[in-house]
Amino acid sequence: MEPTVYFQLGISEERFQSVVSRKITSILKTNESIGNLMLMVQGDTTLTPDEKFYAAFAIAKEDVNRKLIRAIPAIGKGMIKKVLED
Repeated sequence: MEPTVYFQLGISEERFQSVVSRKITSILKTNESIGNLMLMVQGDTTLTPDEKFYAAFAIAKEDVNRKLIRAIPAIGKGMIKKVLED
């Protein structure tokens, strides 16, 4: 089994759960454009450079998910949202 992306970047499980995951979630909840989200990550002072790389990865992944959901007809959106959340 391949290790998670954040583990490959040298971020510990404890640090990920306590700081990184919460910071990424709070940034994504703002629903800003992808550029503004990246600027928020870049300007953050609590994240290390490796954690910022992971945050950029997570934001890019979320952007792709949002674009996919917008492109799907209304009939299948609920099912696809559930699949993408898992």
